[in-house]
Amino acid sequence: MSWGICPSDRHWMQINRALKLGTIDDDKRNHTRVVFDGKTECVGTFEGPRWFATGRMSFWYYASCVLALDFDRDMVTDFGYIGYSMTTNQNIGAWYEGLRDMDFVGIRCLDPWMASLNWTISGRHNANSQALARNQKTHADKLWAKFHAGAPWVRHIDGDPWFDGRAFDLVAVENGERVNKEICDGLHWRWFTADWVNGLWTKKFINEAAMKRWTAWRKRQEKE
Repeated sequence: MSWGICPSDRHWMQINRALKLGTIDDDKRNHTRVVFDGKTECVGTFEGPRWFATGRMSFWYYASCVLALDFDRDMVTDFGYIGYSMTTNQNIGAWYEGLRDMDFVGIRCLDPWMASLNWTISGRHNANSQALARNQKTHADKLWAKFHAGAPWVRHIDGDPWFDGRAFDLVAVENGERVNKEICDGLHWRWFTADWVNGLWTKKFINEAAMKRWTAWRKRQEKE
């Protein structure tokens, strides 16, 4: 995933200062705050600086924590705030890209190909979240939300979804996307949905009535 947002000097400097000072970097003018509670070390390499960190870093916009990174557990969350407002998106996106640019060693949840914050949807703080049924207009929307909210690498902690970088399974994602495409292709959405079963996104009938309708449809197709 690419946010299309480059970390501004302000966002990047907040992260850098918080890491070096091991405390709070507060920007009252922009109503933002970065809090780092942990330890860090920067090592120079031929490929540039690499960072080692422990503890937790949290990012605040006004009175809300809108992004957090747990270095010890390799987990990240935006608490479902993506989509809340344009300025919230801009701050989360810029801080997130800034964290990626720091090149933290061993923190898989910041790898771009994992699209970590696609998995932390939640309606707890965000009325615009795709996690809420009222925002799901199509069967594809419902499948997408169900797929992302229930993935085995999404950990629900104190009611909020965290992306677990160590548990992420790209093969399971690719399989799930194939299943969703198959269900939403043609008329299949009328009869099928899917659920996570033993770590696999598994196609199934919506209910027994849907199974009967599908069986009848198949018989008609075979006669034609």
